[in-house]
Amino acid sequence: MESEGPKRFTVKGTVTYKGTPVPVGMVRLSPDTSKGNQGPGAIAEIKDGHFSTITDKGAVAGPMLVYVEGYDGVPLSKNTEIRDLGKSLFDQYKKELVIPAEDLEIEIEVPERGGRTF
Repeated sequence: MESEGPKRFTVKGTVTYKGTPVPVGMVRLSPDTSKGNQGPGAIAEIKDGHFSTITDKGAVAGPMLVYVEGYDGVPLSKNTEIRDLGKSLFDQYKKELVIPAEDLEIEIEVPERGGRTF
């Protein structure tokens, strides 16, 4: 059965900060509407420096904004009923990316002064 909506592609890769894999976090891909792209976004969890949208439906092709959040993975609370990713390693990092009409593998190196750029 053909899926509904625009064709989506798997985006996977690695995320490092200060040359070290980011223990846990999230990569969010949003179509860059200022460049005419539209459609659903995609989210991927970072685990031991690796991420993949394969657990999501994937990302649409075209210009995208990529938002990265990274944490040390050491819980700050003893409450096991909440999802505690630990201490933030950097302010949310944002970069632009163009996704071709095919699956893509990328490396994201968050600059040491990575932070909010918007």
